[in-house]
Amino acid sequence: MVTTTEHRLPSHWAAALINGDTTGMEDQEIDAMTSTLKHLGVNSSSCLDVTDYQDFEHPPSYIPWLLAGAYATFSFA
Repeated sequence: MVTTTEHRLPSHWAAALINGDTTGMEDQEIDAMTSTLKHLGVNSSSCLDVTDYQDFEHPPSYIPWLLAGAYATFSFA
């Protein structure tokens, strides 16, 4: 059985995390995503799923450097 973790992350990261497609992302966005994943102890290749449901919200308190925006729940192995 695979243990999974869920994190609320910016929904516009979905294409990069699920498909590895960073087209349209600026370098600083990619850097923010990479450093956030490193901080969380996960990597993009371990992203299993993302919920369709999005909410406009502030980032979780443990990743305060991200801006408020549309967030979705991402599952990682």
